[in-house]
Amino acid sequence: MGYHTTKIHTFCRNPSKRAIQGIPFSSIKGDRKGVFVPGTATLNWILDCLVFSHDLVKETFSEFSLPLSDPDDKTFNFPGLCELRNCLAYCFNHEKTHWFVWIMKEYGVPTFWTKLAIIPCLSRLTDYHLRPLYIWGNNILVAVASSLRIVLYNLDNGSFEFPVLKSTPSIGLYVFIYHESLVSPPYPGLPSSSFS
Repeated sequence: MGYHTTKIHTFCRNPSKRAIQGIPFSSIKGDRKGVFVPGTATLNWILDCLVFSHDLVKETFSEFSLPLSDPDDKTFNFPGLCELRNCLAYCFNHEKTHWFVWIMKEYGVPTFWTKLAIIPCLSRLTDYHLRPLYIWGNNILVAVASSLRIVLYNLDNGSFEFPVLKSTPSIGLYVFIYHESLVSPPYPGLPSSSFS
């Protein structure tokens, strides 16, 4: 297992950067960008069949299990972590028939993984990676497919919507979720907002 140095950059009134040794990136699955979970001060990755967590305050590492162990050796495609409602969430495609989305209600406690949704793979979604972004209201899961197609999935009745967003040919379509506490820089093609 290869270990690498990770650089942490802090942007605030007293910006800083530091290097952390020992994150085994050669074994990390999916996106190598860590998923930050608010309220826990942790960055999280998938490492084999575990969540590999780095506590940014204590500068310690820990591991805990993902929600499913698969006794039938089924294939989990496109596993990924994300943050939904300030909780760690896990999404994967199971045998190219369904997307499963799990949410961890109490961080770091494997028994608190709760199944949020089982989403059928429509022909529009079968070959794409689905990345949950946000839960809108109480029941709409907003996600993006790897084709940069927005997917709205109703958690109550299982219906889909695929809104069409206009993209700029030279730039393409980029989808981000901004939290109120963050300042978003101006980006070509996005409307600007001003606060009074």
